[in-house]
Amino acid sequence: MPDVRAGDFVGAMTAAGWTHAPEPGDEPARKWSFCYPDVGRRTHHLHVVEDAAANWRSLLAFRDHLRGHPGDAAEYARLKRRLAAVDPDDRPRYRAGKAPFIEELLRRIATARHEPAGYVCPMCRQLALPDNDDIVRRAALATAFVSPRWWPNNHGHVIVVPNDHHENLYELPTRYGHAVHDLVREIAIALRHTYGCAGTSVRQHNEPAGNQDVWHHHVHVFPRYAGDDLYGSRPRPELVSAERRRPYAERRAYFTSDAFLSGHA
Repeated sequence: MPDVRAGDFVGAMTAAGWTHAPEPGDEPARKWSFCYPDVGRRTHHLHVVEDAAANWRSLLAFRDHLRGHPGDAAEYARLKRRLAAVDPDDRPRYRAGKAPFIEELLRRIATARHEPAGYVCPMCRQLALPDNDDIVRRAALATAFVSPRWWPNNHGHVIVVPNDHHENLYELPTRYGHAVHDLVREIAIALRHTYGCAGTSVRQHNEPAGNQDVWHHHVHVFPRYAGDDLYGSRPRPELVSAERRRPYAERRAYFTSDAFLSGHA
């Protein structure tokens, strides 16, 4: 994230597509606005103190109708619940309650995002299905499911995602990063126990130049076999049917087995 003192802050915000205007009043504040095309006339405002001697933590507040990027919606909803009992006129306390969210939001302003307007996230759709037979394991912050896209010699590979929508590794909150990593490890161990594979490989991509094409952070966990040519082959163009995926997903029983539970006692 850039040092957002004075000009650097202005440059970062402007480059991210925000516009600004002076705010009337005694404090040297500047109102920054951003509008996402997919949310119509809703405009997202930040109020920032223009104080060259202070760093970006001196921002005043953001308006209560701030939505931020659509991927921030869940965090913003939690913030609103936390602040519900705080008097907005108690400015030190109210500002302190908002500061962590704004800190994260400003960090994301300096982060590359490629999710298009109106994006329908396939990962969020998977997570929302009431009866999803592809899910292998669901934890508090992360979920693993059998991918419908297979490589020729690595059938039934598993995708691990955070349960909240975060576009890429850069913006993934630490607690979700830990949860995803822990679940990736558990899935890799489960594949070794249930797939008869000789090893595992993990893939994770960020931005188009990094081969990301789904705008929800995710990690692929592949079963590996001698001579399988995973890195020299391409995935099959057609999605695999639910019937063919089912035997792999049913190996979720491993997570209630003595072998798994003894290692997590």
